[in-house]
Amino acid sequence: MKRIHSMEGLFGQVVHYGEDGNVVGESWPGFFGGSYEHYDDKGEYLGSSDPGLISDYIHYDDEGNYAGSSIRGLFGDMDHYDNIGDYAATTWPSLTGSDTFMEIDSDF
Repeated sequence: MKRIHSMEGLFGQVVHYGEDGNVVGESWPGFFGGSYEHYDDKGEYLGSSDPGLISDYIHYDDEGNYAGSSIRGLFGDMDHYDNIGDYAATTWPSLTGSDTFMEIDSDF
């Protein structure tokens, strides 16, 4: 399993750290509240996440193709699904940010 820890940055972005403590990416708020633009550790664009009607977020890859969704659970957790609806990861809130344990490689 791959573990990612995410914390809010100084400028409103969410900074994602790998198991070794190095930055693996950032998510910046979009212009239209609630959306996020995702970048890897080299600053290359990975895709976006937008608020959805049924899911909490709908994810798109760097070409605008559907990449998956995320649905909030009862206890503040969020389950993430890939583009065919298979479970990909769960994110749990923590005192210093949020922790994601990835079952498979995922960009979001």
